[in-house]
Amino acid sequence: MRDNINPDHYRILTKNGEFETIDLIQSIVTDFGSVCQANILKYGIRANKKHDKPTEDIKKIVRYCEFWLNELEGKKASASVVVNSLLGEQEKELVRDKNIKVVRVNSENIPIQVSNDIKNTIDALGKLIYGED
Repeated sequence: MRDNINPDHYRILTKNGEFETIDLIQSIVTDFGSVCQANILKYGIRANKKHDKPTEDIKKIVRYCEFWLNELEGKKASASVVVNSLLGEQEKELVRDKNIKVVRVNSENIPIQVSNDIKNTIDALGKLIYGED
């Protein structure tokens, strides 16, 4: 499935590795917060106009809020945001009740089944090494 919120065409590959276009913008401009605000405003204004549903534009608004928050915290714009630290008690309870689990590695979603396989492998290695049952 195509990711319209964090598409691959914003990733830049070099001989020294990979980086995100938003990080390049962050390093060049003097007021990165204004860049984020402008994009938040742009996606907010067009939210009910460009698409049948505003979902995609709302996700882009949230992403630019994450970029801006990371900037304010002294991080790279594209750094993952730990949403749990931003949640109130009611939101945390909803996440627990609905058993919501997401694993992200290097900005990529990893299916829960894969992470369970990894956990099972680690557990099996621990049993083998330490003789635990």
